[in-house]
Amino acid sequence: MKTYKLNQLNRFLVWASIMGFFYWSGCKESSSFSRKIRGGRSSSDGTFENETAIDSAQSLRKPRAKDSKGNDLGSTGEQNPAETETQRVKTAASGAGVVWKRFKPFEQGLAHALELKPEDLCKEMGKRSCINDVHLTVLGGNEPFYHGHYERVLQPTILTPIAIERIVLSACQTRVQMDITLGTSAVIFKNILTQPMNPESVTQTTRELFQRFLARDPSGEEIATSLKIGEIAKTPDHLAMGLCFLVGTHAENIFL
Repeated sequence: MKTYKLNQLNRFLVWASIMGFFYWSGCKESSSFSRKIRGGRSSSDGTFENETAIDSAQSLRKPRAKDSKGNDLGSTGEQNPAETETQRVKTAASGAGVVWKRFKPFEQGLAHALELKPEDLCKEMGKRSCINDVHLTVLGGNEPFYHGHYERVLQPTILTPIAIERIVLSACQTRVQMDITLGTSAVIFKNILTQPMNPESVTQTTRELFQRFLARDPSGEEIATSLKIGEIAKTPDHLAMGLCFLVGTHAENIFL
């Protein structure tokens, strides 16, 4: 009986020794791996020689400001205001800093500029909304329940300009027809619809449209373009439609 108990004790000791060996080996490997990550070696007292390695790695995540000559201003350095403004202009010119006006901001901006109700905008067959239904996907929206669109497109598609032009043209036509009905009380196109077509009335209407859509005055080149439309247009309503379409489809009305 004693011999049996001794054999059990010996087996337990052997098993415990084997498990202890594997546990010690695992701890050693884990410690070595941790030292590799930290970028330092363990000294005799158990501390790391390069304890700041992780802090240095984390500092790399912060954007480091640089001036125009490439001099490093540090992760917390401040740029010269002139340098910042120059960089902002370059970013906007390259198109990297613009934001696409998706379906809802586009609808609200168009309705506000032409003083129309959202329900007065383009409708497919007079029933389905062009913005919130027919062209919703290409205008940056999605509808998961009826159309199975679970994700929005990340950027404008090849059909986006076509949809925008159709919607703007429909809205302009609605506004022009309403102004024709109002006569001298026209909201936007009074100078064109109630007076003989001339460069002055074209310029005034162009300025008003730019203020309504883009909140700025047109440039000399943009006024020259509108005057060319005035030379081509044969009737006042065609001129009003052309000017409205010109400003409504401006890139600044599609992107912010």
